[in-house]
Amino acid sequence: IGPVLGAIKQAKAEHQAILGLRSVKQVVRAREALPDTTILAYIPAIGDAPAFATAGAGIIRLWSDCVEADPGLVARTAKFGPQIWIMVGRHLPSKPAGWRSLHARMISAGAQGLITDRPDLISAP
Repeated sequence: IGPVLGAIKQAKAEHQAILGLRSVKQVVRAREALPDTTILAYIPAIGDAPAFATAGAGIIRLWSDCVEADPGLVARTAKFGPQIWIMVGRHLPSKPAGWRSLHARMISAGAQGLITDRPDLISAP
């Protein structure tokens, strides 16, 4: 992670970058080095969200299948402070209508951002 943080500083891109990090230790290190950079937490388990939020992650990534299985997950995770972005993945629709429906359900669940391979199939809320 060190070379990435250095490259962001050197390019003066602190406000343009979003760092996707997978451990609380990485979040702490990045937050110390780049206090104004957005950090997206790829949390390993749902129960890890509070630790990532406390460490300074501004966005928590959840998976769409987890949100589908537990509709209250977004609201509970949002209580820790960060934005909630949902990764649309794992169980993907085969047709455009299925993508549109899945995106709509994630937005309705409270997602503030979607990470998807099919942004062209996101309908306006």
